[in-house]
Amino acid sequence: MWNWNVSKPLDNSPLPGKLDWKRFLGKAKDRDLEPMRFRRWRYFWDYSGGNMTDQGTHLMDVIQWFCNNGKPPSSAVCQGMITVHKGADVPDTFSAVYEYPTFLATWTLASDTRVLRNGAQAANGYGTIIYWYANTIYVFGTDSNWWTWNGSGWTVYGPTKPGTSSSGGSTTAPTVSPDRAMVPTTTNAIVDSSLATWTLAGDTRILRNGVHAANGYGTMIYWYSNTIYVFGTDSRWWTWNGSGWTVYGPSQPGTSSSGGST
Repeated sequence: MWNWNVSKPLDNSPLPGKLDWKRFLGKAKDRDLEPMRFRRWRYFWDYSGGNMTDQGTHLMDVIQWFCNNGKPPSSAVCQGMITVHKGADVPDTFSAVYEYPTFLATWTLASDTRVLRNGAQAANGYGTIIYWYANTIYVFGTDSNWWTWNGSGWTVYGPTKPGTSSSGGSTTAPTVSPDRAMVPTTTNAIVDSSLATWTLAGDTRILRNGVHAANGYGTMIYWYSNTIYVFGTDSRWWTWNGSGWTVYGPSQPGTSSSGGST
């Protein structure tokens, strides 16, 4: 998997100086001047084969070297889309599978760390590693936890890579966390009574099932009396109301000085 985190909409603003547009086009289709085609010619079918032929030749060479098999694949399939390169022709996000006589090679190009399943984002999943182990898909998420694919969404596994001696995660159905569980002091994830999993991203985003929860930010997630609380970046506690956040107050819920109310 190549996390190609350089994608952005194409710049079609006027070019400085002079350009011989006809000479640039050469034998390609005649068309009016579009500055973005000159700046980013690799992203248009008229002038390139896209990342598949641009970088694909080098990346697939490495796989063939490692596997000691330089023969062309017997079949190949690729599906992609444009997610960030608005205005381009060639996909900036795709997944390709190459069938060799003795192995399969998969190349996934992700423009923004989204996790793709058949070319489409899988249940709003984001991560930097996709791992296939014991007939299960695992993803190392942006919150530094491993997550498992359950067929329709994501279930938290834990911070340790599956299959290692120190792996403490579980692929079984999640159970509700004990009262007063807190991220990050007592656990890496909290499961609430609806079996939603709450984690804390490295940039203080509050994640619910791996997705940013109603633009919430904080440094602690606290499970108390069947309620999710978050200590926000404004130094106040907030409660999750099912679709957003309600302010609670400056004191930790359940303490004698707690002046907030649920």
